[in-house]
Formats: sequence, structure tokens, C-alpha cells
Amino acid sequence: MVVTKALSRKDSKQIFKIIREKLKPTNNIFLNYIWDKKRLLRCKTWVIKNGENEFVGFYQLTPVKNGIVYIVSAMGIKKQLRKTKSAHGALKLMDKSIKEFATNHNVKKVALHVDAEDVLLVKMYKKLGFEIKNTKRDYYNNGHAAYYMEADVAKVMKQVT
Repeated sequence: MVVTKALSRKDSKQIFKIIREKLKPTNNIFLNYIWDKKRLLRCKTWVIKNGENEFVGFYQLTPVKNGIVYIVSAMGIKKQLRKTKSAHGALKLMDKSIKEFATNHNVKKVALHVDAEDVLLVKMYKKLGFEIKNTKRDYYNNGHAAYYMEADVAKVMKQVT
């Protein structure tokens, strides 16, 4: 698998599909707001592809707090690949890529939101060095809460080396 910053029109369509599955927005105005061109330009978007150059997943980083902190503003894996070895490999590759980006750009912390009821994903993020900082109730359209999690980049990188 490989991570690439190149974002083709076909990749964008795959990203929209994943977002629609997860967020289940009530109207297209919501989707247009989230995925407008300004957002795609402001965010740093990476695409994960397999050995056959097929779309596997994506993630986006958005700077907050003057670039000292970046939040994983969106991420996703193709539905048919979730809960497979490919998905696990893609998530590990995302994590490695995010930490390399953070180290190279003097980012102090990386943050994300995760469905509080997705126990396996929460456990995986903890294993990757993220800590729960707070809970946001009714964060997702299905009524689930989200954990806001952060990872201290310098601390996590020390553990890796």
C-alpha cells in the first residue's frame, strides 16, 4: 500500500461516498459545505491506494492553533474493506504518515474525534498514543457521542524510536 497526496476526481468521488456512509447527512447542502473546494485546499488530503493503484481510503489533516496542532478532520476506508487486514494495514500506514508529517512540520499535537461506541477503534487509537481528552455528546447523526483524543507527537515519536 502507498500514501499519495495526489487527489484525482475519481478519488474525490470515493471520499464523498465514504463520508455519506458515515455521516448520513439529511441533505446535500451539508455535504457541499463540508467538501467544498476551499476545504479541500485548506486541508491536507492524502489517499491510500493498494498495489494495483486502487483506492483504499483517505485522511485529511486541518491545522488549528497556528499549525501547532493538527486535527484529523476526516478519514475513512472503503466499506467493503473495513474490518479486513487491508483496513488494518491502511490505518497503520495513515498513522505513520501523519506522525511523519507532524514531525517534519513541527506539529506538537495531533487530535481526532472517534465514535465513543466503537470500542475497537478507541482501543487502537490508544495503542497508537492517543489519549481521551473529553467527550462530545450527540456528535454523530446516529446520536453517538465522540471522544476527542490527542497524541503528543514528541512523546509518541520517542516510543517509536
